[in-house]
Amino acid sequence: MSGFDRNPIGAALAAIHATVRMSVATDSQWAIIGQQMLAPGAGRDAWAVARAQISITDPIATNPPTIAGYRVVNYTPSDADVDIYTVQPDRSITRNNAHVIWQNSDWKLLLPNQSRSSSVTAVVSLPVDLIRLSLP
Repeated sequence: MSGFDRNPIGAALAAIHATVRMSVATDSQWAIIGQQMLAPGAGRDAWAVARAQISITDPIATNPPTIAGYRVVNYTPSDADVDIYTVQPDRSITRNNAHVIWQNSDWKLLLPNQSRSSSVTAVVSLPVDLIRLSLP
């Protein structure tokens, strides 16, 4: 269980946590992360197939991206859409739209299926209503 509350802040923090963990998971971690943090479905299956084809044995050593903050775009007690803003090492900014669902008394990241366009897009600046987690 993620341990995040069933409210907008809990949904946002669960989305950020799952997104980061699945992105940096090493070879010994990714299967467990997929089972525990990702909602079952075509998106999770596609991610597992793609992830099995690469090898990550060490954590990011230097200059990782920084989570600047988030915006809860839509929230109900059963699901939420969260925009996660990240400052990349080159100082560019990206927005990752994450969708979490409440399943088995926990938030799970629901990955899009392959037919949907990328959930990560470049943005020019951070939104004024961003809930900041760090200073860019």
